[in-house]
Amino acid sequence: MKRILRMVALVPVALLAVGTGRASAQADDPLTVFNNFIEWRATNPEAALGIVTDDIVIQIVPAPPGTTGIWTGKQQVGMWLQFVKSQFISQELVGEPQVDGNKVIATYMLYVNDFRKWGIGSVKHSFEGVVEGGKIKTFTASIAPEERQRVADAAQAFAQSQGQIQAPAGMPRTGAGQEWLLQAL
Repeated sequence: MKRILRMVALVPVALLAVGTGRASAQADDPLTVFNNFIEWRATNPEAALGIVTDDIVIQIVPAPPGTTGIWTGKQQVGMWLQFVKSQFISQELVGEPQVDGNKVIATYMLYVNDFRKWGIGSVKHSFEGVVEGGKIKTFTASIAPEERQRVADAAQAFAQSQGQIQAPAGMPRTGAGQEWLLQAL
């Protein structure tokens, strides 16, 4: 009878160990970590920072104005995450994420404060994340190449309407979009 009681008492411990292992394995899954980072970067910077490596590298293409477009280490990425939260991102996954080992690539439509201000609606982005040990090691967000001219034109038009940039007199606007985007975004 003692042996049966001991065995019965050990069943919850065994189930807890199995359940914990399963939860841990799921938490380390690259797609789960990637999806959590995508969601939390827009809403909960502290949680997002908790699932990145100490030597995390974030890259935004094209680089936002006044930046190199690259943030490294938890301190810099923490500041970037605070900025991202302030942008009040609306995002929608397009299609299914692609997982190749520890790398995840997904396409999203993003709507952020700048796009709202410029009146251009959602903009297609590609996200790529590499997961190591259950944490984001690298993350790259790129405006889709086919969207860059539209975004550049909207940013330039808004800046001109605010008196921030004056096009040189007599100079055509053609060809200015891509360079402006690389400098201004």
